[in-house]
Amino acid sequence: MKRQINLHKRFLLILAIACTCIAISIFYGKNEASKTLNQETVNRVDFSLEIPKLSIVVPVITGIDPAKKDIYNEALTSGVAHMNGMSFPGQGGNVFIYGHSSAEKASKYQKVFANLSNLDNGDLLILNYRGIGYNYTVKEKKIVEKDDFSVLDKTDHEQLSLMTCWPIGTNEKRLIVVADL
Repeated sequence: MKRQINLHKRFLLILAIACTCIAISIFYGKNEASKTLNQETVNRVDFSLEIPKLSIVVPVITGIDPAKKDIYNEALTSGVAHMNGMSFPGQGGNVFIYGHSSAEKASKYQKVFANLSNLDNGDLLILNYRGIGYNYTVKEKKIVEKDDFSVLDKTDHEQLSLMTCWPIGTNEKRLIVVADL
């Protein structure tokens, strides 16, 4: 009888260890599957965009490669995207951020840039980056072809460039808003 109880205890102990191992592997496996985006979004709490005129406050997800559609589409469900390789606030150069004006994927950010065309010269845009607020003033609004990459050009002064698809509901062209620090 005592031997049966010991076997039963051993079986339960082995079962508990096995369940723990499975739970750990599922947890870490799940983390590995989402590791790409999680590493790229690690700074989103430390990086946000405010557009007071449009009542927008949105996280900025960093390190997003626009050539990887699945990655940027996933990122845009969590906020707007800072293009990989572009300047960050306070570094000088072109700080380039893009977001949806409409999207098929349901998210509270699917239409975050839908009213971007309502901005006027002189309007305030604020980037909060690593605890510092950077104020930018809108200086230009333009429509460009979707393959016009001149909007990514380096600049000799710091500027913020915002981009979304135009007209709303299509991806025919791009609306660009440029603001100076």
